[in-house]
Formats: sequence, C-alpha cells, structure tokens
Amino acid sequence: MANERYDIPAKLKRACQSGSVALQSFYRNFFVDEMGVLRGEVDLRFLRELGPDESAVAKDLVRRNLSRGYTHIIQCAGDLEDQEAIHQLRAMLANAQGNRIF
Repeated sequence: MANERYDIPAKLKRACQSGSVALQSFYRNFFVDEMGVLRGEVDLRFLRELGPDESAVAKDLVRRNLSRGYTHIIQCAGDLEDQEAIHQLRAMLANAQGNRIF
C-alpha cells in the first residue's frame, strides 16, 4: 500500500504509477499528496484525459476508499461521474443520518 490511510492494492498502485500522465496525476493528487486537492489548488482537467481503462482504475480506487469518509475521495467519485458509486454513497449518507445524536 502506498499509504496506510487508503486501500490501494499493489496491482492498482503499479497501474497508476506506470500509466499515462493523467493517471499518474490522479494517483498523486488524490492518494499521495492530497493537500492541493483539499485546498482547491489543483486543476482537475486531468480526470477528463483518462482513457476508458484508466478511468476504470481510478473509479476502482475511489470506490475502495469511499467508506473512509475523506471528502476529496467522495468528491472525486462525482468528478469521475461514477454511477456505480451512487449506491455506496447513498448507504454512507443513510448510515450517517441514522447515527446522528440530537
């Protein structure tokens, strides 16, 4: 794993590190040095430059890490227009609403 805060299987890490500049930018900005993304300082156009296979890798990494609750990962699911993440996001929201203490 690149970072203990995230679920990144070695196979996906290698794919990101050996992929296009866009995929490398995705990996670096969302899973290695996320401070720029968190501050809104990163131009996310590289997400639109991901090819279909690379987009699938990016979506897989995001879905694996949604449950960790990091806002930049949740936002990335939307930025990637990941329709398959909707169910998981809805479940997270329902769980959060169910655990509110008033």
